Amino acid sequence: MNDAGGIWTSDFTLEELTGTQIVPEDEYFVLGDNRRSSNDSRYFGSIPVDSIIGETSFTYYPFDRIKFVP
Repeated sequence: MNDAGGIWTSDFTLEELTGTQIVPEDEYFVLGDNRRSSNDSRYFGSIPVDSIIGETSFTYYPFDRIKFVP
């Protein structure tokens, strides 16, 4: 993506980052919403499903996409 002051994230494949083409069963590959500065699965790998402690219920930004998440 090339908006708002430059490239937000570089292109990558799962295999380039993790050495595998598939996220293991019962795990998630997570990406932060601030791609330039996020420490996310690109750095620490996939996370087990039992490590997830919450869920998204509302999107408030960008403002033109404010909504409750079903």
